[in-house]
Amino acid sequence: MDRVSGVASLFYILSLLALSTAKPSDKVEHIWGDLNFMHSVVTQSNLGGLGPDAGPEYLYFSKVMRTLNDSFIDLRVTALTTYSAAAPDRNGVKSGGDFGVINMRSDTATELEFSLLDSKTGEPAVVDKFHFSIFDLDTGKREIESISARNISQYWVPTYTTLRIFYDDATGGTKFVATSRGTGDDNPHLPEELTKDQMARSVTLSYEKTSDFYITYAIEGKGAPRNMLFSGRSMLLSKTEPEEPPLPPNTTTTTTTTTTTTTTTTT
Repeated sequence: MDRVSGVASLFYILSLLALSTAKPSDKVEHIWGDLNFMHSVVTQSNLGGLGPDAGPEYLYFSKVMRTLNDSFIDLRVTALTTYSAAAPDRNGVKSGGDFGVINMRSDTATELEFSLLDSKTGEPAVVDKFHFSIFDLDTGKREIESISARNISQYWVPTYTTLRIFYDDATGGTKFVATSRGTGDDNPHLPEELTKDQMARSVTLSYEKTSDFYITYAIEGKGAPRNMLFSGRSMLLSKTEPEEPPLPPNTTTTTTTTTTTTTTTTT
């Protein structure tokens, strides 16, 4: 063995030793991916303890994200506040489309925690960047849908959006409130195939370097129950420009101006 080969072998052995003795917290992973419900399986459906399954009180989507290194990530949805549903058996994956669904009674609101978990270990999986889209935010005879999203990095809506968008004092996030009337016949079928009206009632959010995110879903007014329809990427990403979340009211930007005075002495 020549000297170069010997050094290379020694370096390889030391690298293996370093990996075997590294603590889990020393391991830094860069994960990229996006949520996709088309091939996901719901393994637990008991959001807020309303069933139809018994056991842990959450909604669990398995293998909802595939990363660049071919590992899988699951999505767990937990209701952090009171959750009321008319048809909890509808919670899960929408039949025939790449959407997740959460059913809720009107005149109620709930804060939902979405947690990304490693499919093998169940541990939190921090993803560098991913998207989350919500569709069909509209109004009924007496109902008005809205969502409030915290800690988003950007959002996408068309210039003709029908959503009213503003800073939400209650959650510290960005609120999207429906203003246009909808029917069951105008619901989208695929996230990447939206009509102009469907795009106007949808929003795509982006998150960075996190394993969990929080959305408050609300239906104002007494009326028919509604379904929160969501997915990962959407057609909005290719058809619209990203926008920054609105700042809290009365937020001011301070600009500091430096004045330089030059004194000239004549002799």
